[in-house]
Amino acid sequence: MKKRVLFIGPYPPPYSGPEMGMKLLLESSLRDSFDIVFLKTNVRSTNEIKGRFDHHMILAFFSFIIRLTYSIARYRPVLAYYPNTATQVGWIGRDIWCLFICRLFKVKSVIHLRGSHLKLNFQTFHPLVKKLSRMACRSVSLALVQAECLKDQYDMLIPKEKIKILYNACETSEYDNDDLEDYKPGTVLFMGHLTQAKGYCDLIRAIPSVVEELPYTKFYFAGTLRTGENNVFFNQMTGTPLEYEDPFISHERISTGPYKDNYTHLGLISGAEKMDMLKQTDIFKQFTSHHYSGWTDQTSQKRGFKNHSRWLFVNLFRIHSHPVSDPDLICLTDHRFRILFEKIDLTRQFFRKPEII
Repeated sequence: MKKRVLFIGPYPPPYSGPEMGMKLLLESSLRDSFDIVFLKTNVRSTNEIKGRFDHHMILAFFSFIIRLTYSIARYRPVLAYYPNTATQVGWIGRDIWCLFICRLFKVKSVIHLRGSHLKLNFQTFHPLVKKLSRMACRSVSLALVQAECLKDQYDMLIPKEKIKILYNACETSEYDNDDLEDYKPGTVLFMGHLTQAKGYCDLIRAIPSVVEELPYTKFYFAGTLRTGENNVFFNQMTGTPLEYEDPFISHERISTGPYKDNYTHLGLISGAEKMDMLKQTDIFKQFTSHHYSGWTDQTSQKRGFKNHSRWLFVNLFRIHSHPVSDPDLICLTDHRFRILFEKIDLTRQFFRKPEII
């Protein structure tokens, strides 16, 4: 008889890292080994309003407590998998209670941090919330992070021996491509949330300087423009607070200014449209204030290398079919990459050697 495992977390829509990560786990071969029960925790159906504190979130809190207690009491799982949050609101509103309820029913718990914000955010938590969080984590059997460099995110909560790595995953089969030369030179694609934390505003500022030197360069942005930051308040590389920039203002300036012909906002793309865009892309861009840039990196990382830093420039389909032996060559041997790096910010350290899969 299969052991029963309770998976607790969000499921698409909306389509972002935590939701897609949960979908892949639920559809994986884990079902062959375990009897999986799923408790969906979505509060929002769109990325634009996800994380907003209002009466819907308050109602969702009570609903979550009731449904979690009922699920554990009815199905009696031996283990619960739960992707925890990185914010004080998240720990007060869900994480602490989830772990305490699991402990009450003597259910082992595995938590998973999908991001790199917890360590710095935790320093700003109220002392009582810090204490309750530490108490809740005493019963955690295992904590998962997305990369070796993120193990310290749980330093204040989980013993080091209980922290393990689970890299992000994606369905590589959908990115097969036989025609590796069918792409448009100078096409730069950014895919993800169009927010300050994801580097959207930084890349917009770089466009004029890049175009001055490489006039044929075209920047395409696929994703949703969002105001505010729900869980990213620090530059994860320097530890300094982020000075907020409104992405809508950045969008308005570039789309109405002299470089508007080099800028295209695609909005949300999926299916054949996304595949076609990726195939014609010369440079795939992920630019972030995180240590590890998360879900959209997977559409490139699984093609040949992992990048544990904040920079990723790579053509998805060509890397998938021909894994590189030295990832540094991708950035350093092509003057267009060098120019794009330099124009973003001359004072930053840009190149960090990726780790081969």
